[in-house]
Amino acid sequence: MDIRNSSTGLKGLVEETSGAAHVLVAGGYAGPENEVSEGQTVAVGAASAASAVIAGTVVDVIFIPDAATTLGCFIQIATAPVAVANDDYYIASNTTYRFPITTGNKIACIQSAAAGDIYIHPVS
Repeated sequence: MDIRNSSTGLKGLVEETSGAAHVLVAGGYAGPENEVSEGQTVAVGAASAASAVIAGTVVDVIFIPDAATTLGCFIQIATAPVAVANDDYYIASNTTYRFPITTGNKIACIQSAAAGDIYIHPVS
């Protein structure tokens, strides 16, 4: 469905896909039942920084750099994570990744070359 040609817009998209879509909205994601989940923002810099505890089993993560760059950052998911550049999981900038996660874990991040923010949104 092309939402540009939809008379109902994004709300119609969520309902018409039987809850399969999660749409980014201000403050979180509108999911299958149009609920909005609490998201977190973590500053990415030269030292590892961790999120608060995450209550969910699946999260979407996106890194948005401060400067125009195609470089990403490194993340680690654990109960007490410390991200290590050039060693942990690399995520490219401006790309959403979906990860399974154990409730109670955190996500730590460290820059590859550019500072920015990662945005974490539980989707289930």
